[in-house]
This record gives sequence, C-alpha cells and structure tokens, in this order.
Amino acid sequence: MSLLVQGMARLLFLPSIVVAIAFCVKGSTGEGDGFSGGLVAGLAVALVLLGFGPHEARRILPLRYAAAVAGVGFLIVVGTAVLPAILGAPPLQNRPPTGAQAVRLGAIGVNTALIFNTGIGALVAGGVSLVLARASNGSGRRR
Repeated sequence: MSLLVQGMARLLFLPSIVVAIAFCVKGSTGEGDGFSGGLVAGLAVALVLLGFGPHEARRILPLRYAAAVAGVGFLIVVGTAVLPAILGAPPLQNRPPTGAQAVRLGAIGVNTALIFNTGIGALVAGGVSLVLARASNGSGRRR
C-alpha cells in the first residue's frame, strides 16, 4: 500500500479514536452523540484497512472482536431502553433528570443518556468494523 496512506493512518488513528470517545461522552450534554462517535471510529478502522491492507490491519487492530463490541453495544442500548420499562418507568427517560445532581466520574456526569450513547457508539463502531473487515477479505477476487 501507499506509504503516504500508511503514514496518515498511523498519524490519525489514535486521535480519531479519542475524538470518537469524546463524541460519545459529550453527546449527552452537547454536540455529538454515540452514532457520530461510532462512525468516526469506523472511519479510523477503514483508514488502517486502506493503508495497510486486510492482513496487516488484522495484525495491528483486534478486528476479531468487532462482532463482540457490536453485541455489547446492542445489549447496552436494549438494557438502557428496556430496564426502566420493566421497573415501571417510561423507557429511555433520562435518569437522573436534567438539572439533578448526577454521579460524577471526574468531570463527567454519568446518566442514562451517556450510557445509551456509549452503547450506540460501540454498536456502530463494531458493526462498521465488522462489515469493513468482512468486505476486505474478498477484495476483488472471484472464487
């Protein structure tokens, strides 16, 4: 593959993942959300796949866990939506309510919107990575 694309993939992969995480975390209180974060992470994986090819990318990235990441994200999303309904509360209601004191993790207030956005981000990032990894297996070859 091109040395320029490889260099860009090395340079941009980790900052892209940091931006994706920031989108997921910031989405519950401002701009960004889990879907955007998942897409940014998926695009970072696509850049590594383009730069290094599928075999080298599998050595660099843990793509074998993409389905598990998507599955965990799906379980988080469904759990965030269904658990309140089972307990008698409206589904997808923000807990604690807006304006109430939330549990703090450093400077980040943990609420159901943050958990939901994190689940969506994991679902999208894992799904995009899985599709890209599977599509890169047969890149142009007929069987």
